[in-house]
Amino acid sequence: MKLKKIRFVLLASALTLGISAAASANGTASANGIIDNNSVKQGQANTLDKGYQLVNGNVYDKYGNLLIVLKNGLTPDGYTLSPDFSVVYGDNTNKTSFSSKLAVTGTEIFNGTKSVPKNTNGNQGVQLGSEFSFTSTEPDLYVEYTSGTVDGVNFSLNNVTTGSVVKWFSNVQVGSSNGQSYKGAYNSSRPNDKFSVKASGQGGSGNLTLLVQTFKSN
Repeated sequence: MKLKKIRFVLLASALTLGISAAASANGTASANGIIDNNSVKQGQANTLDKGYQLVNGNVYDKYGNLLIVLKNGLTPDGYTLSPDFSVVYGDNTNKTSFSSKLAVTGTEIFNGTKSVPKNTNGNQGVQLGSEFSFTSTEPDLYVEYTSGTVDGVNFSLNNVTTGSVVKWFSNVQVGSSNGQSYKGAYNSSRPNDKFSVKASGQGGSGNLTLLVQTFKSN
């Protein structure tokens, strides 16, 4: 009888250790469901380094705000996340004021006023302008929330050819001094890929004046 009890205790201990090891390997979720950055298994891709986190299969920003709802790895409009997908914030080094690049020749994809819906799951974005391609002479992207009444604007850069979301500019603030850029969007091995840019309101909707442009940074 004692031998059976000892075997049972050993088995229970082994199961506990196995569950603990699995939890450590997948990262530990805090009370609000956000993955603890320090608990991610060594060698496992840490999406926080790219400005976002995956919680229950959905994309959240680094502050825990829901950006994109994914179902079976797809956005509501059927896109995947590019392997290079990352989130750009207004407080990082990608900030590029339009006035600082007035001398740079670029191609406007969109420059005007658009009715922009509120973002709730990453699918509400309205496309700005037509599809376009990056070139070796204009390999970079610039987006700007020129004027409007919502708190901020989310811009997404989508590769239409591959059906993937490449970049998410989160909560871009109003004003040319808060414009955001993505440098090195051009891929010489896929020069003919078509892209689109969509915009959604942060916390609200409205008629907003926006600018999207390809250019070459200095």
